[in-house]
Parts: sequence; C-alpha cells; structure tokens
Amino acid sequence: HRGRQHFHSNFPSSEEIMRRRKWIPAPSRPSYYSSRHSNEDGQDFISTRLPTILIVGSFLAGLFLGKNDFTRTMAVKFTVLSSEVIQSTWDEILILAGLAVHKECITDDGVENVAFCSISQLMGKLMRERVALRKKMESMEEYGPYYTQIFSDANTKPVVASEQLIKRFNRVKKTDPGSALFLLTSSSVKRQLIRRILIKHMQAVIREKTVNDLPPPTFTFVTAGDATAAGHGNLFSQSYTAILQDTVENAFASLGIQFVAKNYGMGQYSSGPELSLCMNEVYGLDIDVLMWDFASLQPKYEHLRRTVLWTNRAGMHPTRPILFSFDTFGERFLKIKEFDGITGTGAILMQSEALQRLKLMLPDSNAVLDPEKLPAALRYYHCDGTIEGAIQCEDPMRNFVCDLEDDMLDETEINGGAANPKICRKEKFQTKPQCMDARYQVSWHPGWKDHILKGRLLGHFLINILDDSLFELERLKSVIGSDPKHILAHLE
Repeated sequence: HRGRQHFHSNFPSSEEIMRRRKWIPAPSRPSYYSSRHSNEDGQDFISTRLPTILIVGSFLAGLFLGKNDFTRTMAVKFTVLSSEVIQSTWDEILILAGLAVHKECITDDGVENVAFCSISQLMGKLMRERVALRKKMESMEEYGPYYTQIFSDANTKPVVASEQLIKRFNRVKKTDPGSALFLLTSSSVKRQLIRRILIKHMQAVIREKTVNDLPPPTFTFVTAGDATAAGHGNLFSQSYTAILQDTVENAFASLGIQFVAKNYGMGQYSSGPELSLCMNEVYGLDIDVLMWDFASLQPKYEHLRRTVLWTNRAGMHPTRPILFSFDTFGERFLKIKEFDGITGTGAILMQSEALQRLKLMLPDSNAVLDPEKLPAALRYYHCDGTIEGAIQCEDPMRNFVCDLEDDMLDETEINGGAANPKICRKEKFQTKPQCMDARYQVSWHPGWKDHILKGRLLGHFLINILDDSLFELERLKSVIGSDPKHILAHLE
C-alpha cells in the first residue's frame, strides 16, 4: 500500500499530463528482430526494450515462483502500475499468464468457474479482456494509433469535487473545473460502486459453488435521457449505451457478472415530473447505475427543481443506484452533491466541457494530408474546429445546434477560412444498408462517431473500477478471510 502511495505521489497530475501531451499518433514499434542492436529510428535496443523486458521478467518471476497468492497478486499489481508509465504490450505476459489462469480455474468437467480462481488469476482474466479490447480499438476500424492518447488514465480516472472547487464556483460561477472527465460528488461514491461490484462477484462465487444452473448475477446500467441519449438518427446498436455494453460485458463476465445496459432515452422528454415520479415503473426495480442525460440538447430548459425531484426519487428507489450524469459542472451537479450525505445517493459527473475539449484535440480531417488514412472513428469527425460539422447557434428550433453552412463561414474565426464542414456532415451518420430511410438525422443529433467515443470512455471508466474492486477484494480477504459468505455478509 505504501509503495502504491509513493508511486502515485511521484506521478504527474492529470493537468500536467494534458499540458505535456502532444496529440499525434505514436510511431509504430519495430519488430524485436528488425535489427540486432537498434530499431528503425536508430535508437539503442536496450534503452527502448529494457523496460518491457523488466516488466515481463518481474511478472513471470512473481507469477510462477511466488509461494502464495499474495506474491502472485503483487506481481500482477506491479505490471498494471508499470504499464501506466511505460507503454508496453502485454501479449507476452498474457500468453503465459493465461495458461495458469485456465489451468487452475477450470473444474473437473472442463467448465471455467470463477469460484475456483484466486485474486491473481482473476486479475489475469481481466487483463486478457483488457488486451482483447485494446486490440479491437487499436484497429483502423476504430482509433488506431490514437487509442493510447484518447483512453489514457488522465481521461478515465475520476477526480473528487473538492471544497475549494465548489467555493471557486460559488464565487466566480466558473463552470470549468479542469481537465478531469469524470468528477465524483465524494470519495465514498467510488467505494459504493466497488461494493456493488464485489457483491455481484461474491454472489457469482456462491452460485457456482452451490447451484450452477441459476443465471449469473447482473449488473444493470440504465440510461435515462432525451433524444441524444436515445441515439436518434443512428442505429440502436450505435447508441453509446449499446457501445458501453459491447465495451465492458466481457470484462464483467471474467468476474462471473453479467453486464446489462438498457437504453430508455426518449425524445421530447424532461427528467420530471413524469419520469421522476414513475421511475420504478419506467426503468424497473433492478438498477445499479442510473444515467441522467437530459441536458445534452437544451440544458436551459432542464430546470433545477426537476433535477432535485429526480435525485430525490432515485434515492428512494429500492436498489439505491449510483447516479451518472452527463452535464456541465454547475448548480445541477452541486444540488446532486447535497443528496450524497442525505440519501447516500452518490453521483458521478461526465463533464460535457471536458469531453468537448477532448474532441477538439483529436486529429482535424481538414488539416491532415490524407484524411482517408485516419482511423474510421476519427475520420471526418473533427473538421476545422467543429465536431461533425455542427456549431452552437441561436436557433431554438434546432436546439441551438446548427450545421455549419457555407454562408456561415467566417474566415477570421475558422482556421483562416480553410473550413470544409460538408464532408463531416456527409459522414456523420452510418445507417445504410441496414436502414435506408433512417429518420431524425438532423444537426442537433450526434452521429455514430460521437456515440462510440462516449460509450468507450464510459466503458474504460468502469473497467478501471473493476481493477480497483479486485484490489479491495484482496484487502477484505486478508482481514476477514476467504469465505465468500462472510465477505458477502460484510459487504451487504
């Protein structure tokens, strides 16, 4: 524990990482055998490969030579922490670690069973799913070489809303709390989320040790919101809720948990009073995380009193879900924070301003030499300071989001007059040939690239929470023992 504290105390802050970062794709790494002593850039082989060799060697030594599960767990922890500093592939590690995981976690009938997995083996299973997801997202069908910069810990690690931050907002009404994409109402929110995950995991362990024919425990993520949350203009499978399901379901399954994401977004609806007062009937009685996304289109029309009613009713829900909200940092979030100490309903804010800054730092399709060589999820997404060719406007009939037409271009404001938003508008939606007559493809509805970015970021946030959950499970086992029934009783 002291080692991890020392590591993080010497690690640069999120703001420092954002200042240092240059949003350019990392050069492709040469093969180990491309040169005897140097790589393609002429750099010394030892200086470029020694960190990876040390990580792989220390992990394998701890995994196979460790005399107990604690030693093997610390080997996995060291690998996770080291990989945050040194960008290295985990393929070599996981090929060997996966053999040990499958060998020891499979029962006599050949079925993989999480009830027989140690903490280090669970970490190995989760790491394998991380690598599989990374390979998928590093393909040119998604983010290619830009994956590491977009989905770094600086963008997916949560930050607690401090009292100094709140005082600054109350004093100057500054709605930008910094570069943090995920903001917590308190430090207890993360503990509540970890506790929910561990309860599900222990239920899975007990189920597999006793009656294995029952369905696995489910972790339910419910999206409530307007037309943006519903994904209007896109295929249902392209909405960020469906992308979230695709991102994390295998990671949760590695712990014996079935992840279920439900999209209840509806156009032309506000959060209250109907949806707030009928929350059980609309969203169901089994909710672990409830997403509030009603301010994407017209935040001025989502009155504060509706947010108060929504938060109050969520605190009265039978499962007391963790609240997510996609919004600006302001009075709505601070009002939700007040309920954290009253009803115990913690909340996590996904900041729309921070996400917008992240989008504008992505490669500009009008600035690169050949935009066709960009990864599919970034190609014609950012065009001359606009996202998908849309800008903020004063037209309430278009929800204050208009397509940037040729007669609206200002040569002094948009990159010296080189703007060409038409191609971004043309490539915004991708519904053919599955749906030839898709409706609601308008300027104020985001396209599939916007949804996949949001869903993948949410997914990486939850996968990081899974990592922390396994660390917490290791601590609990060292304190109260390994009996799953005792751990479950303690968590409940």
